[in-house]
Amino acid sequence: MKWDKEIEREFREALCDSYPNTTELAIFVDDNLEENLAKITTETNLTYIVFKLIKWAEIQKRRLAQLLEAFCQDNSHHTLVARLQPIIAQLQEDFVNPKNHNIKNEDWERLFENFQQNNLLILNKAWYEALQYQPLTEIYTNCPFFDRVGAIREILERYDDPKLAIAFVNRAIRLLIALENIEDDVIQNLENWRDKIADSHRVPKIIGMGNKNLHGYLLVPIQLQAGHVTIYPQLYITEDDRTYPEIEKIESTWGIQCQINDVSNYLSETIAEAEKKLEVLKGEDTITLEVFLPWQYLDSHVHEWDVTDELDDPCQLHVYRKFLVRSLDRATISGLKLKLKKAWNCLQNCLQNGSIDRSFDKFDCSSCKPLPALVGKPGVKLGGGLPENIEQREAILKNLVKSAIPIAFWTYQQFDLNETIEAFDMLLTVDNLKSFRNLAKAIREKRNAENPNPVHQDLGMLCDCPTRLPTLPGQGSPLRTP
Repeated sequence: MKWDKEIEREFREALCDSYPNTTELAIFVDDNLEENLAKITTETNLTYIVFKLIKWAEIQKRRLAQLLEAFCQDNSHHTLVARLQPIIAQLQEDFVNPKNHNIKNEDWERLFENFQQNNLLILNKAWYEALQYQPLTEIYTNCPFFDRVGAIREILERYDDPKLAIAFVNRAIRLLIALENIEDDVIQNLENWRDKIADSHRVPKIIGMGNKNLHGYLLVPIQLQAGHVTIYPQLYITEDDRTYPEIEKIESTWGIQCQINDVSNYLSETIAEAEKKLEVLKGEDTITLEVFLPWQYLDSHVHEWDVTDELDDPCQLHVYRKFLVRSLDRATISGLKLKLKKAWNCLQNCLQNGSIDRSFDKFDCSSCKPLPALVGKPGVKLGGGLPENIEQREAILKNLVKSAIPIAFWTYQQFDLNETIEAFDMLLTVDNLKSFRNLAKAIREKRNAENPNPVHQDLGMLCDCPTRLPTLPGQGSPLRTP
């Protein structure tokens, strides 16, 4: 015999029959559990009061055994007693000889050493908010107020869920910091505890942090290998664009091999899985897609890649999600990484000085001249359309990658040079360049405007920063898997 929904329903009915009014039930609870029924629930309907009482006891495993045992002693001739006895014995056995737990007793001890009884209100709030991130179906909606810090520990131990524990600690940290008079070592202790549990169980450290400042970048490195490409999609989490060490594989499409023209066939599934993970963390908005291409494919018309939306209707990528194109070579070659970091610092200085317009180089690709040296420049605006001649085009793309400049815009078709540069400048604002998420959003809005500028519709790009670099197999930096 085990405790399940059927026996729970029968026990609920038996309690209602044996204690037919709230007064008798309150006396029974006080005598046997030394608890105030009014603190457990404020409901007035007897059936619902009994339901809440049982749920309260279920959360605190020891209490359920006590409740069942008290009923049996008080109602020894009831027909349900014989069926409850083995359940009581099993509950008591589990308490005396607990099974292996995810989180050890000493870890719980170390966590709750940081909390005092005067933190009770905050801890109740942290527990309630944690449930928004790691919902438990067994918890009823109207969460009771715990009158002891130890009761909150008991419920966390009862569920023994690392994700729930991390969400609780992160909410507690935020609430304690808001007090402003909390000691720094307490916060540090809590953060260390969270990090230890997260690393031990390979779960995100940021569960419970989520708010409108939490964003996800979907990195899709496309590695060229012997006539085909392999994709290694990864979800990268940031808060206020400050990066957390949280990179998670997108398992459904990780390591898929295909031709470059077929990559788009897997993007919809990849995006859906990434946004599902972001939703669990309560992140804002949709993901920002960053496609890492080898230099050989930087001229790909990524914006025209065919994908399917949430209802499986076909559309092009620029309609479905905001995205940027980045260089895989810069992300994987040490020398280019270092050059990119220096060029990125140059871009940041230009942003601070308000000198973006005059700092970007301009180049007319239709002149058929070699691309000049771009060392020390934050970016370049390539007008005139990429050359049709393959050798000339490859030379420009190679030089762009080697220069390591963070931002390069071009078009595939030839437009008026001045109009092209003006259209580029509409995107190169300080607000857009503060965050790649903002830049990708601005580009998408321009492409999908009611009367779009043809330059924006035909825009090609290379946008790079020295952070949010993907991890590829064999690089020795382990990715976390679910």
